[in-house]
Amino acid sequence: MQGSLSEIDTRSILELIEIGQKTGTLLIETSSAPSVAARPLGPLPPPRPQSWLIFVRSGRILYAIDPHHNVSCLQNYLRFYKLESAFNSIEALSGSAMSIPEYGYLWSLLARNLLSPAQGRQILYSMVQEVLFDLMRLHQGSFSFSSGCDAIPPADHV
Repeated sequence: MQGSLSEIDTRSILELIEIGQKTGTLLIETSSAPSVAARPLGPLPPPRPQSWLIFVRSGRILYAIDPHHNVSCLQNYLRFYKLESAFNSIEALSGSAMSIPEYGYLWSLLARNLLSPAQGRQILYSMVQEVLFDLMRLHQGSFSFSSGCDAIPPADHV
């Protein structure tokens, strides 16, 4: 499934995925130009591309990320729980085939009992909310859904 956000909105896409109980990755891409008031006089700079990934299993959102934030979002939540030192204590996932380091770090913190399951759920929920908040305002861009959910390891593989 793929198309343009000018033809269908993000909410409708997510509803179709939920109804169809799909498993896979939804990629939403857009390019945003600076607002007229915020830019200096002269030619418009090229739009900067933005992208978001939403991972779903059986129609339910597992995880969502703005890849440009890398691990900074997780670090902010750990600061909220006063667990900054926990992040520093985990090793980088070097050699891992995982393309979403933030998710891997979160699972590593859970596996090492540095983060409680309740804290982990709340962080995941909040991170998904942030991404969905950004996506619901989009009216331009493209989306593509690919079946399969290989990018996120299940909890028992951490």
